[in-house]
Amino acid sequence: MRKFYIPVIILMILTSCEDYLNVNSPSTFDKDYIFTSESEIATAVNGMYVPMVSGKGWVGNLAQKMLFNTDVEFTTVTTSSNLKESAFEPSAGDISSYGSIWTGMYDGVNRTNDVIEGIEQSPLFEAADKTKPSRLMHYYGEAKVLRAMYYLELVRNWGDVPYRRKPAGNKDELFIGATDRDIILTDMINDLIEVEPVMWYAEESDRGVEAASREFCQGLIARMALYRGGWTLRPDYSNPAAIGSMQRNDDWQKYYEIAEKYAGKVINEGKHSLNRSFRQVWVDECSWIVPVNDDNIFDVPAKVGGSGELGYSWGTYIVSQKNSEGQNASNAPHGYSSGGSKLALTYMLSFDNKDLRRDLTCEMFRYENSGMTNIVQKPIAALTVYCGKWNRLFMATPLGSTSNKGTGINYTYMRYADVLLMYAEAANENHNGPTPQAKEALKKVRNRAFAAEDWPEMVDAYVDKLTSKEDFFDAIVKERAWEFGGEKHR
Repeated sequence: MRKFYIPVIILMILTSCEDYLNVNSPSTFDKDYIFTSESEIATAVNGMYVPMVSGKGWVGNLAQKMLFNTDVEFTTVTTSSNLKESAFEPSAGDISSYGSIWTGMYDGVNRTNDVIEGIEQSPLFEAADKTKPSRLMHYYGEAKVLRAMYYLELVRNWGDVPYRRKPAGNKDELFIGATDRDIILTDMINDLIEVEPVMWYAEESDRGVEAASREFCQGLIARMALYRGGWTLRPDYSNPAAIGSMQRNDDWQKYYEIAEKYAGKVINEGKHSLNRSFRQVWVDECSWIVPVNDDNIFDVPAKVGGSGELGYSWGTYIVSQKNSEGQNASNAPHGYSSGGSKLALTYMLSFDNKDLRRDLTCEMFRYENSGMTNIVQKPIAALTVYCGKWNRLFMATPLGSTSNKGTGINYTYMRYADVLLMYAEAANENHNGPTPQAKEALKKVRNRAFAAEDWPEMVDAYVDKLTSKEDFFDAIVKERAWEFGGEKHR
């Protein structure tokens, strides 16, 4: 179930994106062209993943540059910028990176719009039963899920953005204004609610959790509904120099109810669990092992040798040195990393000493050659903490001493633990305090975080004492930090 469309991805990476679209995107054919087979649709569907697995997407610049400025993750700067600017150093290289993320997300939107319209115009779609799952209807749902995913990334990073649901017909149609983020999120949520019943579960697909599935659709509905119902920074259009203000719409509770319902669906349908240890989840992730029935709900699939930053800028720091050929290398076959992205020391100190997640998430050592045959562990500079989740040393099959980027390590876009905590947060808000089911969801996450002998104190007593809405919310906020450090799901 690993790397489900590597042959297609390799072909697309080795050729230009334009060449791929010329072959597979319905918008590049004449107006009479339509899909005539499911295999043709499948090829176009695979093309929708290209932007997210490229250097512009979640395994590339997006993971490296965006979603910092929290109390968990940060990156170093070479200017005298203060903390609030630390993730956005005003250099030409950084501006270029953010622009590539923007264009990458809209490349994804355009591809999904092409596929959605192509399917809708196909006689296969006209003849299909649109009330139950099938291969064709799953592809249709998959396209809408990925479009929602691309738009969510645009909205949560840029706010009000240009919005299009149909392929652009000519260049003049590209020049459109911004649409209110609430309109975009509402449309995307409604789209996903419509297609969720006709999609396959990951266990029914030959692509597993490295492709959009029914449970991922459910989880994405919950995530988008929490954004739609939550607070957002609105600009002051009468004064562009103003910071703006945090606002929340009057209909917010409707979306919290949607979040509780669809996160609850993932839980109640029982397709996923937290059976593996927290450490094993990341050992497997770094060894390209992605089971369909455990924590992973959707992984953005990476390509070995591609442009991935996980295990390079994000991950355990493995020092490079020049080899006899003058190449950067480590003395171990696993390769080297830059360690450019880091975690806050205050974050590491916030963990309980018994929390099994701390020493895996927070890496306090670097690895280098000190004249010995094997790579050795050394302490790093004070106040420096790396993220150990993406650790090249976990790789069962090392990539070679000169390897750096392109580790093939996936980006964990959604895990079951995330769904459990989203459910707990929404239920607490909707019922003005934690329900028994909300408490149970939090306990499931903490059960894995502590040894069984510590459960009475660190799980049962810890959660049971949370009786007020405010205390339970604060606990969820802290738990998200401890569970998702480095993953940028703060």
